[in-house]
Amino acid sequence: TRVTTLLGLLTTGVGLVVGGAPRFVVLALSDTLPAVLAVSFFAGVAIASVNPIIGVTLFERIPPKLQARVFGLVAAFAVGGLPLGAVVGGWMAQGFGLTVGLLVAGGLYFAATMAPFVNRRTWRALDDEPPPPAPAPAGAAAEPEADAQPVHGR
Repeated sequence: TRVTTLLGLLTTGVGLVVGGAPRFVVLALSDTLPAVLAVSFFAGVAIASVNPIIGVTLFERIPPKLQARVFGLVAAFAVGGLPLGAVVGGWMAQGFGLTVGLLVAGGLYFAATMAPFVNRRTWRALDDEPPPPAPAPAGAAAEPEADAQPVHGR
């Protein structure tokens, strides 16, 4: 329904905006531990609301036969980017200073989270029904059920 879609978009939007860039900004501009801890806590809660929405979207959009491959690829890119981010962050901190590095990282994070808001087709595409599975070609052997037990001794 429209209310559910609006609530999902609001949750995702707030989660992305609050969960991302503010952590970098408070680290760059504040030297008080309670402020950093408070912003980090609320940012973590906000971004945690986005992860289930991403998971559901993946399950809805990816055909069951491809889910293991696609989910593995998504996880590989997500985890594989961590060392790259550490190297780039270290380079930024060494070359431009920690404050500038954190502000640049926060700005890039903010730009990435704003992309779905700038390109509204992204949100509209989430409401589209996923395409139905393609029919099996004529004469193709039917695939066995995933939970079917093999028959031995025949």
